[in-house]
Amino acid sequence: MKTSIDLGHELPLKKAVERTKYQEQALENGRKIIKPKEDLIKGEIEIFTDHDLEVGYEKASVLYKIAFPFMCFMMILGVLQTLFYLALGKKKAVKERRLPKNPGLFWSGLSSSCKRIREHVATHRALDVVYFFEKIIPTLKGLDKWVSVFWLKRVMINTKAVRNRLKLVHKALLQQVIDYSQETGKKEINLLSVACGSAPAVFEVAKKFQQNGIRLSVTLLDLDEEALEYCANMADEIGIQVTLVNASTRSLSDYFRREQFDIVEMVGFLDYRNHDQSMVLLTNIRNLLKKCGRLLTANIVWNSEVPFMNFVVSWPMNYKKPVTLAAIGKAAGFRETKVIVEPIGIHAVAICKK
Repeated sequence: MKTSIDLGHELPLKKAVERTKYQEQALENGRKIIKPKEDLIKGEIEIFTDHDLEVGYEKASVLYKIAFPFMCFMMILGVLQTLFYLALGKKKAVKERRLPKNPGLFWSGLSSSCKRIREHVATHRALDVVYFFEKIIPTLKGLDKWVSVFWLKRVMINTKAVRNRLKLVHKALLQQVIDYSQETGKKEINLLSVACGSAPAVFEVAKKFQQNGIRLSVTLLDLDEEALEYCANMADEIGIQVTLVNASTRSLSDYFRREQFDIVEMVGFLDYRNHDQSMVLLTNIRNLLKKCGRLLTANIVWNSEVPFMNFVVSWPMNYKKPVTLAAIGKAAGFRETKVIVEPIGIHAVAICKK
């Protein structure tokens, strides 16, 4: 069922928020031009790593290398457990991640935050634990606090990279709104967030433009009604107007048949789509964009922590190389695609222009 909720009021912000001005950096140290091997596209693609110190990116620590053998041990236990239950014919339990005993006892067994992530993998509830872990820490006590901080803040590179992705998306989305406004002369921009979740980057950007000459008309689409309820409360709290759409990505073309957008943001959803599904989805989004419109999307990159994520955290994803992400953007018909990788190298953010 598709519903639309319009929060038809704007609450005045208690404090004026000035627009953040990011310095344009050449980033020559992290920039490289490569020629992709994919048959989908021809020519050169620009892929570079953002090392902007002002963003405050997190980096992998030495503690990760020290803890990695222990993580491998837990991963092996996870593989053996999975094989054991498959041998018992419990394929459904394995598929739905309902194994009776978690081999990651020292991960989710001793940490309420890690347990919440494992219980809500692939949802905004799990991501929000990672995004806002600094705010969660003061609520934790004793061993729970020690173990949670050890894994989610000190050791795991995937949790650090997720927070880096949020910072990178916030920076890139902010810049794209500014660039698009300057290029088109528009002061009112229609922004759609697909599979929005809790939409933290969108809300931060919308809040910054609230009193700075550019007005964002925000539409948030998600199949999870709880995520949209969270977004509704957040919009009320910071005083912005949003339209909420409870629908699947399969309904994009039907639901927005007569509406087009200046900018579309979709971060995290491609992590669960294969190559062909991703290309179809990006093609549909391109058709929703106005001339010179932009899509900002992302995908996770294979890394050394993948087996741990699969068999201990129970969070399987569809990994793609940055060049593959760029190739999908080109194949979907975008005239220009640029890919930016956060410093740890686990998340790639693509900016595609129609």
